Amino acid sequence: MTYSEFPDSYAQMNKPQTILSQGRSNTLKVTQSNLISERNIHSYNGHPGKEIEYTDSARKVTTNRIFVAEGRLYQVMAIVSKKQCSTLSKTITGYLNSFQLVVRT
Repeated sequence: MTYSEFPDSYAQMNKPQTILSQGRSNTLKVTQSNLISERNIHSYNGHPGKEIEYTDSARKVTTNRIFVAEGRLYQVMAIVSKKQCSTLSKTITGYLNSFQLVVRT
């Protein structure tokens, strides 16, 4: 799990979906990967998110969930070989679902 903080002014100037789309684009660019799938999601407590699946040049498949909350962009991901995708799909889903975004109020 990783997170990035951004200035309050950036969060106020951009909608969460814009921030999530930029996060997706930056991830694909930095990792030089090809997008397989993408869908909008929410954390259990309603924070907007995006799940992307992509493959890199080493043929590794990454499932990445990105969430925006309180001026931060959170990411949790699972990386497996293409061959492992089908046999580990339940494990990957369980791992990704175990991430709970808790924001202090």
